Amino acid sequence: MYTTMEKKGKLIAVWGDAPGVGAVSTTAALVASGLATREKKTLILSTDKGPFDGVSICSDLAVENLMDDLVLLASSGGLRSDKDFTPYVQELSEYLSCLKGSNDFGKISVSATESIQRILEMAIYIYDFVIVDVQGERTAISDQIIHMADLVMCCISQNRKYMDQMIQQNLFSAYLDDKTVMLVATKYQIYDFLTLKHMEKLMGVSGFYTLSEDDEIHKAVCNQNVADYVFRNINGSTKGLLIKKKTEPSVPMEELNVILDDILDLFTEKPEKKAGFFGRKKEHEPEPEMEPDTISEESEEDSIPMEERPVPPSIKKPVVKEAGTNGKSD
Repeated sequence: MYTTMEKKGKLIAVWGDAPGVGAVSTTAALVASGLATREKKTLILSTDKGPFDGVSICSDLAVENLMDDLVLLASSGGLRSDKDFTPYVQELSEYLSCLKGSNDFGKISVSATESIQRILEMAIYIYDFVIVDVQGERTAISDQIIHMADLVMCCISQNRKYMDQMIQQNLFSAYLDDKTVMLVATKYQIYDFLTLKHMEKLMGVSGFYTLSEDDEIHKAVCNQNVADYVFRNINGSTKGLLIKKKTEPSVPMEELNVILDDILDLFTEKPEKKAGFFGRKKEHEPEPEMEPDTISEESEEDSIPMEERPVPPSIKKPVVKEAGTNGKSD
């Protein structure tokens, strides 16, 4: 018989609309590394096929496909306690660990879906957070992970084609129904033709978070050291990795901090939240008004429209549009 376990942690499924662009894997690696800086015991694993999944780009220390062996162990009924689980985990730092696999689990075991479920059940017994880089293509394994997830981070590309596909497939109502969802505009850039307001209007949902396009993050992905990049650029714990001198936080790191804050707030509040979309809880604090004689005539900030500023607009509590409202509110 299996050991009786009490759920300790939370399962976060990172899933997206655009296969092959790497936005989902990058987001998974950033969030996992960020939670580790908050001294949350975090495990990252992936079911995404490809050489550069969320685990691989997180750290070049993740080299062994031990998750394949763990799937076999689970399918044979041998995964009964944390003592059976931990030998297959690679520790990347004091708070960040990973499970790396070939991610072609269907060829490893005919009961791969049940094995992945058992692995995740064991993982959330051991860790504070389990981050899964979920394969974009809908499979039995992907569906099971989404079903089990406490939070689905839905990564949406700033691409009209992919957004139209999500709308046509009714993914929010069919695939993500009754789930707590965080919408993340990945690789976000300031475009006049597709702003956050445009994206919200197209999707019929307000409350996007952003992770802006950034060359340094792209370099970290290519060098497979996203964890090191996050640890050097974000405030928090850096124990366990060889960290160079910290640099000033970039816009994506500030955005990541907002995401991490709201994830932690979501799971530390006592009242149980209803499923649905959620966004940033707090609006930006208004800047104090300056005395007339101290206002610079050369200041141009007030003349720049909000959507053209480098910092994305604050996000209000998301509201899903109801049929027949035509997007209008009272």
